[in-house]
Amino acid sequence: TEAPDHADTDAVLMELMEYSPETVKPFLQYAAAKRLSLPTIEFELDLGDGRCGPQPELAWPSLKVAVLADNQVEDAEAFEARGWMVFRHPIDNEEIADEVRARSAEIANEG
Repeated sequence: TEAPDHADTDAVLMELMEYSPETVKPFLQYAAAKRLSLPTIEFELDLGDGRCGPQPELAWPSLKVAVLADNQVEDAEAFEARGWMVFRHPIDNEEIADEVRARSAEIANEG
């Protein structure tokens, strides 16, 4: 697969920076600099019961990786029960980057 176009990455990053909480902006800049796949901020975990599910600060739905805000710690169990890796604040840029890379590689190897 081809690497994403820098202009596309820059546009996605600009949108993420505009709508993300201040607490995750340093990570977003780090992720872009390291050319990691960028997360989404518009994700809701489907709990299958028709109610609104938890919405993490950042999510990589295809990789099942989420970053939860301090006030979302009670949501961790719902994500973890569905096979997600959950990170909480203070976030460690390298730790998240390593998990995103590892899960990306697993998916690439499966395909």
